[in-house]
Amino acid sequence: MNEIGNYRKDNLFLFYLILGGLIAVHLFYVFYFYQVGSVFMYVLNIFSTLLYTILFMIFIHKKSLQVLNVLIFEICLHAFFSGITVGINSGFELFLICTVFASIHLTNLTKLSKAMSNFIIWFSFILLLSIRFLPDKVDLSFLRVYPSKNELDILFVFNALVAFVMVSLITGIYVSSVKTNQEKLKQLNLRLSDLASHDSLTQLLNRRAMKQQLEAAMYSKGECNSEFITAIADVDNFKAINDRYGHDCGDRVLKKIVQIIRSNVREKDYISRWGGDEILILFNDSSMEGALSCVSRIHSEIANSSFIYNDQTIELTITIGVCPSSHYSSYQDIILEADRRLYDGKHRGKNCIVYDSPLTT
Repeated sequence: MNEIGNYRKDNLFLFYLILGGLIAVHLFYVFYFYQVGSVFMYVLNIFSTLLYTILFMIFIHKKSLQVLNVLIFEICLHAFFSGITVGINSGFELFLICTVFASIHLTNLTKLSKAMSNFIIWFSFILLLSIRFLPDKVDLSFLRVYPSKNELDILFVFNALVAFVMVSLITGIYVSSVKTNQEKLKQLNLRLSDLASHDSLTQLLNRRAMKQQLEAAMYSKGECNSEFITAIADVDNFKAINDRYGHDCGDRVLKKIVQIIRSNVREKDYISRWGGDEILILFNDSSMEGALSCVSRIHSEIANSSFIYNDQTIELTITIGVCPSSHYSSYQDIILEADRRLYDGKHRGKNCIVYDSPLTT
């Protein structure tokens, strides 16, 4: 099972670098312990090199993050035996510190159990104490070798560099993963915000979001004397369409009408599903003539378009009530007047535009 699908590609490279680097590190240990005469550590590092090679191949094919837990566990045991063999001052305590750091971050990043993370931390701590105190309690002299000071210095510096590189790589993975999670959280918040402000069927602004735009338009009107026009369109005989052809047909009719409206309004205008089959259009910073020209195009295009559902042609028309913002002190009053004009058009025969007392068809 691929457990690393959510990681960024640069993190994958870091995982490969850690595993591949540890193979090279253990090859160095094979050579080093052969030189200082520790047969036990020489053989152990041969097996460790083979183990890391197998882990590397498993990770390439399976992308299983369980590999990293095996890696951390092996480092704990390796540091323990190395400390017993050549002494705690060899620098292997740096590996144990590195292991604790890795267990905290890698197990959290791979979403493994908290119990596993705690186990590795405590296991590392116990082994660190054991390296110092166990030789006083148990005769382990058969494992002990005594490298020269220069050989111990080389081992200490090498282990310090390896520990530093490992911590740096793990930190890089952690930081990159945090950034990835932040990006995902940002996208999720944007998605939630979009769901909260848009109608799920038509993807238009919902009533609450349109009210915010109307409030902003009223503010601009008061501060900048920027007039706006509001139009409410209602599908004629929409209930009859739903009753005869079903709600799926009604949904498709709404989407068709929304598509036509979208193609005719400007980018700075707003469209919302005001309720049921009512579509509200807010023409920002517009004259009545400009808004009426747009509304007329929408009305004409819908009336002249053909809508086919289950091989049946359905004639579509809409009635629109239009109201300018002039002479009104609140957007609620503007909406009420646009709505009144819409229903005036319904009573007069539908399929028309009402923008003042006279009626236009």
